Amino acid sequence: MSGNQGKSKVKSGGKILIPIIIMLFVIYEARSIFKEIDINQVLDILRNIPNTYLVIFLISTIISISFLCFYDVVLADHYRYNINKFKVFVVAWIAHSFNDIIGFGGLTGATLRTVLFKDENIDTKDMINFNMILIPTTIVGLSVMCYLGVLDVFKIYPLLHSQKWLWIVILIFCAFLPIYYFLDRFTWLSNKLEKFNLYFEGSINLKVRLTLLSTCEWIVRSMMFFTIAKYFKGDASFVSVTGVNILACIAALISFIPGGVGSFDLVAIIGLKTLGFSPNSALSITLLFRLYYFIIPWIIGVILWVGRVVLRSNKLGNHIRE
Repeated sequence: MSGNQGKSKVKSGGKILIPIIIMLFVIYEARSIFKEIDINQVLDILRNIPNTYLVIFLISTIISISFLCFYDVVLADHYRYNINKFKVFVVAWIAHSFNDIIGFGGLTGATLRTVLFKDENIDTKDMINFNMILIPTTIVGLSVMCYLGVLDVFKIYPLLHSQKWLWIVILIFCAFLPIYYFLDRFTWLSNKLEKFNLYFEGSINLKVRLTLLSTCEWIVRSMMFFTIAKYFKGDASFVSVTGVNILACIAALISFIPGGVGSFDLVAIIGLKTLGFSPNSALSITLLFRLYYFIIPWIIGVILWVGRVVLRSNKLGNHIRE
């Protein structure tokens, strides 16, 4: 067996092993938490939420996912793609909503984005470069949020004291910010990309713009999480709830589990409990967040995709008849 094959097998094994270990840890930790939860009460809580609040949650969802789509709009403008901004927005919504559900480190969204932009006459190689800058950009804002958490702007220390293992992931994500700005300086990476005639965008101006956008996107996402939490506890603090959301999100990302299922929920419930939320309320918040941030945007994404297919089929049919 060659050295490269050995390294490849170790990487593949790690990708499989890490999610399994984290899932087993989540199951172990969840046992004690779910002893405190009454599922029937949780269902009653969810059934009795006033329609006004459900509409507010939906508006928060649309705003939050729209910020995700702005990555694509900014990059499409940067690369001077001759595509209507609304079309870019629709493609972005489809790609991001499917990616949030399926995951695989951003590959789901990148694949869909490449296929859908190909319909707009964008070359596949151009889209690979597009995705190479977009995928790490979606995380860089979370890295900024981690720095703000460490500086105690967002109150993460109560949860860190009870879950000390989260210090590891906090430090990993803090390290990502400087790495993001020097990715194009890594010779080994540049050499590998050059073999395929690819490159990583090195414009500092673009990276700063994307960092600001990414930070805003994570703040808006946290505001959505807070909007749901605020319904259950009127005196909830935005900075404290945001701290919980930050730690839950990095736990989800580091787990490699699609959608962060289990890992996000566990950390969020533990964190919300440290802020004085009841176990039933904490579970209700995470379920609502999953419904509004993952499921509903994905349903909208499916509708948008079907709409694109129907429109393109009609145009093709008209063209043939002419």
